[in-house]
This record gives sequence, structure tokens and C-alpha cells, in this order.
Amino acid sequence: MKKEISFRTLATAEGVGGAEGRCRCNVIHTDIMSSEDMAREMSETMRMDVVEARHCMDAVCSYIVRSLARGRKLNFGKFSLSLSIRGTVDGADGEFVPGENEVRVNIQAGAELREALGKMRPINATAQEEKREKPRITSVIDTATGAENTVTAGEKVLIAGSGLLMDTVPETAPDEGVWLEAGGVKVTKGRVLASGSTTLDCVFDGAAGLEPGEYQLAVYTRNGDPLRPAPSKARRRVVLRVGAGATPQSS
Repeated sequence: MKKEISFRTLATAEGVGGAEGRCRCNVIHTDIMSSEDMAREMSETMRMDVVEARHCMDAVCSYIVRSLARGRKLNFGKFSLSLSIRGTVDGADGEFVPGENEVRVNIQAGAELREALGKMRPINATAQEEKREKPRITSVIDTATGAENTVTAGEKVLIAGSGLLMDTVPETAPDEGVWLEAGGVKVTKGRVLASGSTTLDCVFDGAAGLEPGEYQLAVYTRNGDPLRPAPSKARRRVVLRVGAGATPQSS
């Protein structure tokens, strides 16, 4: 049975190898996995302790970085990693020019990985782009009190709904995340602990410096599609509770 994966299309420019009517395909990933997510999944599926899984991942990643930095090609069997140089040089004896040229990493699939990828069924979702469901919040649970539609500063908040998957790396998607808003203005940003299409866990560390009372909890997300020009948003009215042990932090 083939596993479906969605993609959307973008027209190719004729000046860079494209042709009229031809489009390139960009995959819409089903999830965005952090190193902590991967370690947790490894511990569950491979019956490993999560600390051991995290250590193994860190060790392999560190080895890869060191080895590639020495100019090596790494063959893992299921895939291999090699280096390439982006851009062109001036003539057969041309020099590498930083800025115009760049060293990059390539991955080549082995037989097992090629077979696994061959079982995928890519579906063009471009026509459904405008019909795609916007993020929706169905519940907000404060783990400190167990109360719905309540946020305690510095404590984990469990958000459920749909379309909640987001890129949690600030450098790549600074406009995605979860905020507390007052009068439509963002007053503090939450620290996202875990993000999926239907659940989102976060902590509002900076909320300890706010006045208790009513706020809007706002989720801004592209739902895992980095090609969206701007994130969609969903809001829900919540009551902020400032715990006795909370200390203000910058958002």
C-alpha cells in the first residue's frame, strides 16, 4: 500500500532551465521533527531509553559534521552523504569565490531507501490550496490547574485542534508561533514544546510579568507548508493566571 504525501506546484522560470507550462513540485511534509521528537520516537519504536536514543543521535550527528568538514564522503549503506560546490568558476583554472560559490551537502539514497520512497504516492494539492482548512483551536487546557481556557504563567498549556503544525525554529519562521494578545496586540510569545497537526504544547514564561485577566491565545502557523507566503491564525479567549513562583522572562 502506497503512503500518500502532498505537494504543490510552482511555475519554472524559462531563463533558468524552465519551459512554458512546466512546474516544479515542492513537497508538503507531514511533520517537522526536532531532535527531541526523533529521540522520543526512537525510544518508543526501538525500545531504547530516551536518554540513550538522544546520546546516540548526538554522537552520530557530531561525527557527521566533523567528517564532512574534513572533506569525506560518508556511506551509511541506506544512504550516503557527499559534498558539492554550488556555482561556476571562471575557466578551467578558476578559483573558488566565497559568496559566488558555496560548499554544500548532498544525500544519495541507497537501494532500501529508494524502494521505500518508491512506495510513496505523491498527490498534487495545489488546487486545494485556497480550500485548505485554516488552523482551529478546540480546547486549551492548563496543566497546572486542569482548567479549560486558562493559562498559568510558566506552566505547560495543552492546545488541541487542527492545522496546528508549525516550524518552531525562530530563525526560519519568526512569524510562526503562539502568543498571548491583548486588544489584538501581541504581548508575550509562548515557548513551543511540541507541535503536531492536532496538538500543540507550550509554556508562556514571559506571562509572569503580565497582569492576570483575560487575553487572546493566538496561534500563527503555516501547518507545515513553508511555501505559504504568510501564516494563518486562530484565536481563543483565555484567562491568565500568574502563579506565585513565576518569574518574568523576555518573550
